[in-house]
Amino acid sequence: MKISAKAEYALKAMYEIARHTQKNININVSEIAQLQDIPKAYLEQLIVHLKKAGLVRSIRGAKGGYVLSRKASEINANEIIEAVEGPMDLGHCIGSKACSRSDKCVANDVVQQLRQSIDNVLNNITLQYFIDKYSNKEDI
Repeated sequence: MKISAKAEYALKAMYEIARHTQKNININVSEIAQLQDIPKAYLEQLIVHLKKAGLVRSIRGAKGGYVLSRKASEINANEIIEAVEGPMDLGHCIGSKACSRSDKCVANDVVQQLRQSIDNVLNNITLQYFIDKYSNKEDI
């Protein structure tokens, strides 16, 4: 299993927005791109998804930019990844109503348990966790 560049960039961008939001500082796409080494054009596309998912909101004006829509402790990695990737797909038949054997399929059982474990981890990693772990290593 691999986390895509899209998901990685979204996590980094959200961390940067969270860090700045906690200090009451708006941050724009150019600043995020520079601080996290993300291509600006690509980041602009990701921000649209994050905004649509209700994770960030934009502030207009000369000192405008982006801020979190909720507290950093209320936004988890699962939400961020799903905002840019959609729901996680671990197998072509998992959860499919078309499969008559899904209730007795060993592969389905393994993938369902894996999905529950991944969800548990991602739901418990919040932006606040990232701030607490990494912010003291960086200055704004």
